[in-house]
Amino acid sequence: MIFILLYFTFNSVKEALLVYAAIPLAATGGIVFLWIRDLPFSISAGVGFIALFGIAVLNGIVLIEHYKEMKHHHQGGLKSLIIQGTKQRIRPVLLTASAAALGFLPMAISSSAGAEVQRPLATVVIGGLISATLLTLLVLPVIYHLTMSKNEMKKKKARHGMILTLAILTMSPGLKAQTIDENTAVDLAIKNNPSVQIQVLKSEQVNYINKASFQHDKLGVTFGYGQINAPVNDYQINVNQQFYFPTVYGAQKNVNNNRTTLAESELTLSEKLIETEVRSTYQHLIYLKTQIQTLEELSAEFSRFEEVAKIRYEAGDATLLEYSAAVSRKAEIDRRIIYEKGNFQIYLNSLITLIRQNDFMDIADSELKILNLPDTNSIQSNPLLNYYQQLISLSESEIRLAKSGYLPDLAFGYTNQQIEGVKGLNAYSVGIRIPLFVNEKSAAVNAAVLQEEIYTQESLLAEQQIRNEKKIYEKSN
Repeated sequence: MIFILLYFTFNSVKEALLVYAAIPLAATGGIVFLWIRDLPFSISAGVGFIALFGIAVLNGIVLIEHYKEMKHHHQGGLKSLIIQGTKQRIRPVLLTASAAALGFLPMAISSSAGAEVQRPLATVVIGGLISATLLTLLVLPVIYHLTMSKNEMKKKKARHGMILTLAILTMSPGLKAQTIDENTAVDLAIKNNPSVQIQVLKSEQVNYINKASFQHDKLGVTFGYGQINAPVNDYQINVNQQFYFPTVYGAQKNVNNNRTTLAESELTLSEKLIETEVRSTYQHLIYLKTQIQTLEELSAEFSRFEEVAKIRYEAGDATLLEYSAAVSRKAEIDRRIIYEKGNFQIYLNSLITLIRQNDFMDIADSELKILNLPDTNSIQSNPLLNYYQQLISLSESEIRLAKSGYLPDLAFGYTNQQIEGVKGLNAYSVGIRIPLFVNEKSAAVNAAVLQEEIYTQESLLAEQQIRNEKKIYEKSN
C-alpha cells in the first residue's frame, strides 16, 4: 500500500522505489533495538513499525523532492547536486526524526502501569528512526546517484542520436519536411492507396471477362473420301456450327453491362471510403494540434505560477503543500502534452499510410470542419446503397440468363460432296437442340433468385443503419 501511494505521488516506479528503500532501513533499527532491550515482538511493536515507516518515508520524500527541485536551477553535475541538496536538507530530516524520537523517549523508559505496552512501541520507533535517519542521509544519496547517472547516460546517447538525425535531415534536400492540405491529401490517397488501385484493376478485369463471356461452339469441319454413295470413290465435305438461342445473347450482354456498372460502383464506394477516412484523420490532426498548442500555452502559464509559488515558499509565505500542488499541476500538464503529441504522431502515421507518402510532413490547415454526411433519402445519393442496388440489378439479369437455359440451341450445317463422279452437289441443314433434363437449369434459376433476395435484404439493412446513424448525428447537433 505504501509503495502504491508513493507511485501515485511521483508517477515513477524508480523514484517510488528509492523512497521505499527507507522502509527496510528503518525496520533494521527497530528490530535491533528490540533485541538489545530483550523485548518481544508484540502488537504494540507492530503499531510502532507502522508509525516508523510513515516517518521514514516522509524523510525520503523530503530528500528526493529537494533533489528534483534543484535539477531546474542547479548548474553543476549530479554529484555536486546530491552533496549540496543533502546539506540543505540535513537539518529538516534530523529535526523530523529527533522530534519524533524525543517524543517517544518517555514511553521507552517508562516503568509505570501499562509500560509493557508502551515500551515495545517506543523502542521500535526510536531505534528505527536512528537507523533510518543515518541510512537515509548516507545510503539514499548513493542509490540516487547510481540510478540517475544511468539515466543521464541514456539521455546523452538519445540526445546525440537526435542531434545527428536532425543534422542529416537538415543537410538532405530530399528529406525536407513539407505540409499538406486536406484536399491534396484526399487526392493523393485516391491516387496512391492500394485499395483504390485494386478496384481499378478489378474494373479492367471485368471488361476482359465480359469480352470472354460471348463464347460459341467451335466450327466443325469434316472431310470424307471413298465409296460413300457408289462403288466409285467420292468425297464429302461437311461444315456445321451451333448457336445459342438469340435472346440468350441479349441476356448475357445485360449481365455484362451490370457487371461493368457494379465495378464502377465498387470503385466509387472505395474512393468515398478512403476520402472519409482521410478527412476524419486530418480533422483529428487539426484537433490534436490545437489541443497541443493550448496545453503548451497553459504549461507556460503554470511555469510562471510555479516560479511564484517557489519564491513564496522560500520566503515562508506559502506551505510546502501549496508549492507541491503547483509543481504537480505543471507536471500533469506536461504529461498531457506528451500524451497528445503521441496521439498526433499516431494519426500522422495513419495519414502517411493512407496517402502513401514517405516524406516527413505536417498538416497545413488549422480550422476544424464538420464532415458532410450524404443524404440518405435517395438511394442514388449514397455510394453504399447504390452499390447494393447494382448488385440487385446484376442478380435480376443473372436470373434472366439462367432462365434462358430452358431455350433450345440452334444448329446450322453445309455439305459439299461428289456422287458417282458428279461434283458440286451442295446441301444445307438446320436443327435445334432441346434440353430434355432441366433439373440443373431449375437449380441455377433458384440459386439466382435467392441471391437477389439476399442482396435485397442486405440493401434494406444497410439503408436502415445509415438512416439510424444520421438520426443520431442530427440529435447530437
